[in-house]
Amino acid sequence: MDPLKTPDYADDTPNVEWKRPQEIYTGEGEPMMIKDGTAPGDVKQGALGDCWLLGSFLCLATNPEMLTNLIVHDGIPYGYAVF
Repeated sequence: MDPLKTPDYADDTPNVEWKRPQEIYTGEGEPMMIKDGTAPGDVKQGALGDCWLLGSFLCLATNPEMLTNLIVHDGIPYGYAVF
């Protein structure tokens, strides 16, 4: 494979724009890391090929205590979080 050539399967993949939480959130008040708990149905896969990552989030959604233990510092209002 040529590392400089985009693979054929990527031709139909839309461009992805990464944003910080405060750039996405349009509601009232500050953005929050977790609001009203977690549920497996909260995890949705989009255009990225990141099912391996989302699968781990799904496992964490079924065990909220583990997720809470992973978040060292919730700096979402400031645009970051420490895990």
